[in-house]
Amino acid sequence: LFVVSCAGVAIGCLVTVWISPFLIALLVGVAYGAACAARGKVIPLIARATMRSSTMVSGFINASLVIGLLAGTVLGTVLGEKLGNAQVENAILWRHGILFVFMLIATTLGFLVRPPEPPPIPFARGMRDLVGGTLETMRAHWALLVSGGLAWGIASAASLAVFIDGVDRLHIQPTQASFMALFAAMGAILGNLASHWFRRLWHTLASLAVLGVCVLIYPYVIHHWLAAAFMMIVVGASFAAPANVLDARLMSLTGAAGIAGRGSTVMSLVHNIFILAVGTGLALPLLMGWMKPEQQFWFMAMVAVISILVASRANLRDDDPALSVRRKEQPTIPAIGSGEG
Repeated sequence: LFVVSCAGVAIGCLVTVWISPFLIALLVGVAYGAACAARGKVIPLIARATMRSSTMVSGFINASLVIGLLAGTVLGTVLGEKLGNAQVENAILWRHGILFVFMLIATTLGFLVRPPEPPPIPFARGMRDLVGGTLETMRAHWALLVSGGLAWGIASAASLAVFIDGVDRLHIQPTQASFMALFAAMGAILGNLASHWFRRLWHTLASLAVLGVCVLIYPYVIHHWLAAAFMMIVVGASFAAPANVLDARLMSLTGAAGIAGRGSTVMSLVHNIFILAVGTGLALPLLMGWMKPEQQFWFMAMVAVISILVASRANLRDDDPALSVRRKEQPTIPAIGSGEG
């Protein structure tokens, strides 16, 4: 899945030069969805094999994901600005050629990803189980899925909202505004890596509350790009920590049940649905003039409140199944004088 996903994006980056970008956007979206499913599936497998908590493993993987997503925003902005004018000969070929080479490297690295796989099952049976078990998974873990999806929706919408706010209100250059994503990435990395120390339910609820307060007050207290950069670090950390705890808990439970693939697929599906829903909920009112730019931050704060209410129903109290299952498999050494062995 990693190899096919990266190769699909590489092809999409190149053929966009000659084919409609809307068609290629669909191809890239499908490839990205496959990578998200693979990313979720490896979490319980690596956690069980390395005797590390699912939250820690997920934290490292999600930190890498955030770096890629947000650094890609900066790379795309820089390429568009530096190679986006007619004065550069073959500018479009240079732009897409650089992205194509970048994704070729990613495709090559995909061959090195070899997590400990569970026993394989026939594709047809897997599809039947996926279709039949998706609703069951949603019913059993709806709080984890919905609260995590809402958090990802807020983060995605906030990244774009801060970029637009930086250009329109703070009057900074688009390239400089895109670098706000790097500060958000710094915070997200810290939040992901520290999340395994903050796995209690109240930690998750408090972090989501901080996220909601930050996006609510952002347009009223931020008047300089340095303050915006600091705020984005806080926003990134307060999003990543609870989102990683919720996602890791879901993958740990589904992995212990032997349905890591189904769990990761459903998680990826729900996340992207909420990213689309929150983004559309902001884009349409702004486009139609029904919402002022600063009101989009109110909307995201309201979504944060909903995520807190949903997350309060999630079960984060039990031990990590990825560790408990592995401990049961460890051979026991009989005590001296026990007569065993």
